Amino acid sequence: MKYLLVIGFACTLLVALPAQQVGAEPGLIIVTPDLGEMGTLVHLEQEGWEPGTPINLYASFTETGVVVHGDPFIYIKPAQKLVADEKGTWRADIQTADIRYLLGHDRSKPGFVRFQAAPADVPPSEQVPNGATFIVIADGVRPNGSGSIEVSVLGSLELGEGREALLSIRRVGDHFFRSKGAVTIPTEKNSFFARDGDWEVALRLPEDLSVSRSRSVRQLEAPLCGLLTRCPQELLFVQRVSVQDAGITAVTFVIKEKSIYTGSGEDSGRAELIAGASVLLAVLVVGVAAVAYRRTAG
Repeated sequence: MKYLLVIGFACTLLVALPAQQVGAEPGLIIVTPDLGEMGTLVHLEQEGWEPGTPINLYASFTETGVVVHGDPFIYIKPAQKLVADEKGTWRADIQTADIRYLLGHDRSKPGFVRFQAAPADVPPSEQVPNGATFIVIADGVRPNGSGSIEVSVLGSLELGEGREALLSIRRVGDHFFRSKGAVTIPTEKNSFFARDGDWEVALRLPEDLSVSRSRSVRQLEAPLCGLLTRCPQELLFVQRVSVQDAGITAVTFVIKEKSIYTGSGEDSGRAELIAGASVLLAVLVVGVAAVAYRRTAG
């Protein structure tokens, strides 16, 4: 029995250790905005590092958007030294015009800038891929396959009061949504890079707000991956859209105060059916009671 307890304890440690290692891995880099001209100021942010870790930031440029892990990245030096703070987060504002010459970018060519972060003592080719892509538009021309989704979140200023909603997207068929960052309510035309295909755009709102009922909007719970590698289940408002021929697809969410019921049309019908059944059941109970009373009185 003693040996069984020791073996069981050892197995518990073996199961627990990988989970801790996975949780310690850096999450995805969030780049805002993720498309624009060379000369756009972009904000980069990433969580999941060991606090105090010095970070080196790298970038590469390609006209096709195909970046193979291990391809050469060029070290770029931000204005401030990057060190993960006490929460394991680093942030940097990068002026893309300043890195154009480092990347050998021809101003007339659209393409893709890929950012990658790594500990100061680790080459980017040996770092777990965690990068983010910025789409370079040149003279109004996008690179091939670089469509976008423009998301507007509409509602009165009084309704939003400066609060934020979290936008995310996923390709139809994928398991999790990827965060595209927080936006203030209301906001218009937040553009996100999306290749041709079918996508789902999701909105996470404060608890007291909802989205006006529409056949194009549905509610679901799904994993939402943000800056961290863990992806908690979140209640999201979702619309499905298609991007074709590297075009721009518009999506609009109309915000309202949360009512007693905020589900989709299908769920609403189910709720009405349940309510109707409850009424019929009450009538049936009253009827049975009446018959029993008459028999007893008789």
